[in-house]
Amino acid sequence: MACGLAFLSPRLTARAYTDFYRRVYRPLVSAYHGRLIDRVTVQADQAVYAKELLRFLAPRVKGRAPRRLIDIGGSTGVVAAAVAEALGCRGLVLDPSPAELAEARARGLETREGLLEEFEATEEGAYDLALLCQTVDHLLDIAGALKKIRGLLGGNGLLYVDFVDFRTIFSRHGRIEEAVKVDHPYYLTHETMEAYLSIAGFEALATVVLPDRHHMGYLCRKSPPRDDFRIPADQGLSLLREIRSVQAKQRS
Repeated sequence: MACGLAFLSPRLTARAYTDFYRRVYRPLVSAYHGRLIDRVTVQADQAVYAKELLRFLAPRVKGRAPRRLIDIGGSTGVVAAAVAEALGCRGLVLDPSPAELAEARARGLETREGLLEEFEATEEGAYDLALLCQTVDHLLDIAGALKKIRGLLGGNGLLYVDFVDFRTIFSRHGRIEEAVKVDHPYYLTHETMEAYLSIAGFEALATVVLPDRHHMGYLCRKSPPRDDFRIPADQGLSLLREIRSVQAKQRS
């Protein structure tokens, strides 16, 4: 906890998570929110998200004329299709759900079934833009995944990634339990996200707080990996003190 990274222990294996996303994830999310969220109904929320993402992304990416994008954890392809159309490029959606990929194919997108950890591109540097939207918290190996994404991008390639700010969630709800979910193996803060990006070889060009006020987004370009990057120990200790304070209020 010295660096401020929170994580599930124990957590599901890669095989178990693959099965989880195919059979359990959407019913579980539906039960949590008290309404049906499936491959059809989720598209309305995804369309709203796509509109907000493009408001941030389009003016910062359009001049770079990306040819191909990959949307990792891209679900039904609503976001990938909107971004591809706005930027005039071709899109591929990578996702573990066959049902949701069928929706993406119906939009004319290329699709690949599976997790990022299992994905192999046909060539290095095949993409100009990678989207990791509301997905990085779901990854089993964030450091390895970001390094892999770096290899998927060409020299001028860009990465957009957003994450749930762990500090914001537990502070808002006043309960650690409200911030922890089985589908999120890791729980990130601005400091830990910045560390992951720097070590993997990314530099943030711009950041945004999304309208839900608990997702933070980064648009990044490739940079030399920072193997020497370290989070000051007091950052992790500060987060730990905040967590203990919330837990103490919960018990009182």
